[in-house]
Amino acid sequence: MRIKKVKVTLLLVLFAVALVAEPLPVNATSSLIQQNSTIRIRGAGGYPIQYTPGNNIFVPFSSDVASGNVIVVAVQVSNGPYTAAAVVSVVDSRGSSFTQAVHTSNGPMHAYIYYATLSSSGPDTVTATFNVDLDDYGGFSYLFIYEVSGVNTTSVATATGSGTIPNNGPVSTTSTSFENGAFLVAIMGCDVMTANWEAGSGFTMSTVLVPFEDTYIQLTRVMYATSGVSSPTTFPATLNHLGDPSDENWYEAAIALNPATRPVPNPYHYVGGEVFSANKLAILSPYLALFSVVAIAAIIVGRKLT
Repeated sequence: MRIKKVKVTLLLVLFAVALVAEPLPVNATSSLIQQNSTIRIRGAGGYPIQYTPGNNIFVPFSSDVASGNVIVVAVQVSNGPYTAAAVVSVVDSRGSSFTQAVHTSNGPMHAYIYYATLSSSGPDTVTATFNVDLDDYGGFSYLFIYEVSGVNTTSVATATGSGTIPNNGPVSTTSTSFENGAFLVAIMGCDVMTANWEAGSGFTMSTVLVPFEDTYIQLTRVMYATSGVSSPTTFPATLNHLGDPSDENWYEAAIALNPATRPVPNPYHYVGGEVFSANKLAILSPYLALFSVVAIAAIIVGRKLT
């Protein structure tokens, strides 16, 4: 009888183990949810107004840049009544490939915004080169640079505006729309001292430059925002002019970089596929319960056989 007990118990236990060891169904990949990355901004500030003649302007970052981050460059240049000045190239010491996102002008004044994705990490200096040497009377240039993480460059929205009408409202985008929480940069200029800028909802003024010269007076604002954008098609940057409208030549160039998305496993929803290890215990629970019942039954049967 002892032999029968052992055989029956062993068979029942092996049957229960076989049930537990049954492979879990594997079909497709588990579903993923998309989550926006956190946007982080590091600006090197604006270069002081360049009084000296020359055909370029440069700004270094104060610390190393990181591969994969995006550099955004805003450039403004004017040569006053002399040969028109324009940006011909933007480069950096890391060998990044810059794309001109937008350009606008009003009279001799030009504004540009470029961007590039960093392919390496380390010290970095950004240089903008012009087509002519700027005159030492009436010529000037500005350069602003930002290192941004958590954005993508696949769908860059742009906007431009120019004119002489005061109290100008927000400038609408001229290309694709942007998402709430996007990184926005706007460079705005006016040739009179009495112009005033309002940042608009979500915007932060990053730099205010003091005008110079008696005739070609320039006032510039560079601003950025990462939140508070209520409309996906409008840059909430406002110009309020306080001087004579007939003498106010203003212009604006702006871009928006949408937040980058990253896939995150969704523990609550699956479209088939291997279940994450944290959930395997729940799926094995019925098998474990059955194993317990079979084991108890085996013990009872074994005792009866004795």
